[in-house]
Amino acid sequence: MKKTSPWLRWMAPAVLLGLAGLAIFACTPKGEEASPAANGNAATVAGATNPSTPVAKIGDQVITDGELEAEVAHELQAIDAQIYGVKKDGLDRLIEKRLLAAEAKARNLTVEELMQKEVVGKTKHTTDEDAKKFYEENKARIPGEYAALKDRIMQFLGQRSEETARQAFLKGLREKSKVAILLSPPRIKVDIGNAPVQGKSDAPVTVVEFSDYQCPYCRRAEETVKIIQAQYKDRLKWVFKDFPLAFHPRAMPSAIASRCAGEQGKFWEYHDKLFVGTGLEDSDLERYAKELSLDMSKFTECAKSQRFRDAVQADMKQGQSVGVSGTPAFFINGRSLSGAQPPEAFREIIDEELAKESAS
Repeated sequence: MKKTSPWLRWMAPAVLLGLAGLAIFACTPKGEEASPAANGNAATVAGATNPSTPVAKIGDQVITDGELEAEVAHELQAIDAQIYGVKKDGLDRLIEKRLLAAEAKARNLTVEELMQKEVVGKTKHTTDEDAKKFYEENKARIPGEYAALKDRIMQFLGQRSEETARQAFLKGLREKSKVAILLSPPRIKVDIGNAPVQGKSDAPVTVVEFSDYQCPYCRRAEETVKIIQAQYKDRLKWVFKDFPLAFHPRAMPSAIASRCAGEQGKFWEYHDKLFVGTGLEDSDLERYAKELSLDMSKFTECAKSQRFRDAVQADMKQGQSVGVSGTPAFFINGRSLSGAQPPEAFREIIDEELAKESAS
């Protein structure tokens, strides 16, 4: 039985049914191109070992390894994350193989017999009624009629049920065997600065979010954010950073307006209205301020002066420096998580961080 990631298990039904490709949903800059290669005669040096080591010369000009590292920082961070992901998946497989082998031996069974008894035997049988209910609940996102999709829906529901039973069984084995993950994930330091913060200052897990009020995927992600905040409560400290993308013309005015509301102690309330409201035009921004009973003369003066523009742009610059190229982007104790991910993706990382905190 192949392990399935939380993202694949719980993503949109259309994707689960093979009607679309696997994707992380995020707003990204349009028309972005890679930096052009330098022109002219260039002498290159391989194997640089420190920031001051020359890696190229253009006439009398020298390009150092430190400059090169800064130029490709985003790509290197992505590669580090991919390497960790591959190693983590491999580690999980090794752990599960050993847990299953040990449990099967203890029960005098083969691994296949053990899985048949504890997983297949405990998998909920999928009925036609289950398939119809699933179709009716999700038909807006699933192209096609029920009759044509029935077999695939039933297959998907059966696989999901079996995977649920499998994960529950393996979770029990892990807890019984007191499995501890010692593999260290790549972490990126993100300075909180004066950013708005929710939660206790000494919470064991800090989540830094870079977001864009006009990005539809950021709106979708906020639903997950509320679920996660409600579940973990005081164990989380949530930090918000602005990252208004250039092709979203109302993102910057909205970010500035939220800062103006923050001057009057209502940042988070205004932030929520921006994500759930019906518009982001100037009239909408003023309406949200009135609904929160803000001092309108102060709010209007603040918004028109755009005195928070530099602060918003500083957030963007910081985001770019830590590898943010689209929104939403999250850093959970420095561990990167990009796009409108499901709650399970957050829980997996947060639970690992909390487990490490408890063990230390």
